[in-house]
Amino acid sequence: MWQVIRMGVPTLMAGNAVLLKHAHNCFGSGLLCEELINDLDLPEGLFRSLIVDVPETHQVLEHPLVQGVALTGSEVAGRAVAAKAGSLLKKAVVELGGSDAYAILADCDLDQAATAVVDARVANAGQTCIAPKRCIVEKSVKAAFEEKVVEKVKGKLYGSDYGPLVHPVARDQVAKQVRDSMEQGAKLLYGGEMDRKGVDCKSFFAPTVLTDVTPGMTAFEHEIFGPVISIVEAQDEAEVIRLANQTSYGLAGAIFTSDRHKGERMAVEDIDAGNVLRERLRTVGSVFAFWRSKELGLRQRMCCLWDVGVCECQDHLCQVSIRRKKMVVETTTRWTWTEIRHAQSGHGSCCFQIGRGRLNH
Repeated sequence: MWQVIRMGVPTLMAGNAVLLKHAHNCFGSGLLCEELINDLDLPEGLFRSLIVDVPETHQVLEHPLVQGVALTGSEVAGRAVAAKAGSLLKKAVVELGGSDAYAILADCDLDQAATAVVDARVANAGQTCIAPKRCIVEKSVKAAFEEKVVEKVKGKLYGSDYGPLVHPVARDQVAKQVRDSMEQGAKLLYGGEMDRKGVDCKSFFAPTVLTDVTPGMTAFEHEIFGPVISIVEAQDEAEVIRLANQTSYGLAGAIFTSDRHKGERMAVEDIDAGNVLRERLRTVGSVFAFWRSKELGLRQRMCCLWDVGVCECQDHLCQVSIRRKKMVVETTTRWTWTEIRHAQSGHGSCCFQIGRGRLNH
């Protein structure tokens, strides 16, 4: 819901109407968003939540009053919606997930790194786009890092630190990805169970720690949308960078090092991701622009103009452009927003913009 509000309100303020098509398993959230926005002093019907299925989504996009679409969801859904929008010459913003790499260098504060990794990965039961999906750890500190991560994961409590997955299908998918990774050679350090004494929930999946994850394994190559920490060993800093970039995704990442200048250099010049942080877990706010690379999606989300490669704010290193190019925001763009979290591959939600309102900078 928060992304619908965060993205929908600026669109409304720019003078547009918004149509939201949420994922089929959370139409109730979409209707609640409509109720909340309609409580504002806005013309009636300016924001509507549609209860339609995937085929009708294309019909909505074809309507002449609809100027564009934004989508966050599966790669299958993203390709279909982007192709449809392209065929109609309409604007599209597409975000398709991520497999963020957290680089754990030998000179970092391991306790701080383990805390940040566990807190970020367990939050919302791991169901976040930006989270430490892959921890690339230098060999000399790998064992110590594993010990600290397992210790901190054991301290997380169901019902206060994390909750269930969105539904049993999602739980089963995460469990299968963990099993597949173990069959491929990954080692289970902790967790992996789908039931626990005192927990009555069909969508429960325990926070899990995998290690000895290598390229080619499911946990390395694909996004696991659940509370699974995958630890990857690297021989040195150069291999940390190589492994971090060895992915088809490029949403975000983080670097843990005590050397500030080295962290900045790696964030700007080496790590191929839209946003790179130093010594912190990812926090999303209106000051951040989402810039996507590789197969993550199309175009930026949020409207900011950055004149340098790195913006530093409370130790956040926000890499706007991988090659230090200026990210220029088109002031003539018809902005559109959405919130989609796909329940199954090919399903999702879309938010359509009606109108020609523009954001001014």
